[in-house]
Amino acid sequence: MTQDQHSVRTNQRSFRLLSRSTPRIERWKAGFGRFVFLAITGAIISVSSERMFWYWSSNPLDHWVIALYYGAVAAAVLWVIQRFRVNSLSSLLLVAPIFAYMVEGIITPILYTGGPFVPFFPAWFSFWHGFLGLVGLWYLLHLWLINGQTRRIAWASIAMGLFWGMWSITMLLPGNFDDPELIEDHGGPLEILAPMAFARYAVSFSLILAGMHWLWGRLVKPVDFEPSVWSKRLYVVAVVTILVVWSVAIPWAAPMFAAYVAIQIWVLRRHAQGATGPGLFEQLSGRVRGRHLLALVPLPATAAATYTLLWELDLSLGLIEAFMFTVIFAQSVIGLVVLVRHIRRTLKQNPKHQAEPEMGARS
Repeated sequence: MTQDQHSVRTNQRSFRLLSRSTPRIERWKAGFGRFVFLAITGAIISVSSERMFWYWSSNPLDHWVIALYYGAVAAAVLWVIQRFRVNSLSSLLLVAPIFAYMVEGIITPILYTGGPFVPFFPAWFSFWHGFLGLVGLWYLLHLWLINGQTRRIAWASIAMGLFWGMWSITMLLPGNFDDPELIEDHGGPLEILAPMAFARYAVSFSLILAGMHWLWGRLVKPVDFEPSVWSKRLYVVAVVTILVVWSVAIPWAAPMFAAYVAIQIWVLRRHAQGATGPGLFEQLSGRVRGRHLLALVPLPATAAATYTLLWELDLSLGLIEAFMFTVIFAQSVIGLVVLVRHIRRTLKQNPKHQAEPEMGARS
């Protein structure tokens, strides 16, 4: 064998090895990209689901542990978005309850504590986790940021900041800061934040929110979300196992979870039959410019100012408690009304004429 022939065979062998390894490398890269996207998604949504709900864990480092839990839940929701061709605000509102059911029905069993026939918790959690977190801070905020709709973001930040500051004052209620389960989960006494401490807290997590949206589109540019077959199987096994565990203490946990999720999947299948236009991931594929993030400044500023004002007013605990239950009731009603309305709207639509994506680039 001549030297040239030997070189040719060596090159051919190297090419075959490279050809076999390239798909594997691409799969690893795709898997890592999905993981990063899930981490970013979890970090964004958990700002509203956890940090705006209560401030007991004021250490930003703890946020990333919670974000991983939310990222794991988001994996199922993002696949549902891909699978059922979700492409608009209306169709995402149908996915939002599934996210809420996963958070409060899989990570914790709180969803089932009201009983199998009372829609209070499903409606309330759909509003808080689904509408505020998934739809608000994840979808609409990113859509507005990449489209440069800073005025809309600023007004939304003021509204959200007012709500954040007002809701956070309810942490002063004895039933919140001396709850034995919360103290055990926190690993020690729960600290009530003074106004300056709350201001630092609000700024910290607003920076995390802004940073995650800035990284989205730079670290990852998802055009779809299609987990591998094995990932889906492992996920299903994990969900079923957890439901079995919850069902030991709460017999209706598994059928209740299955029924609520099945309703949403049934409606989403109807939506997917005639969905047209760009998908949700394509709509959210742009980059966020740093200057557009300045529109989020009113969020922590308004939250801190509202919290400080209410703190100085020294409101009675009875008034604070009345406000808290009023908010919870209103969120539950809104959550149920929005959910039922969009289910009926989707079922009445002609599958051949689905609505185009909403809340687009108009300023």
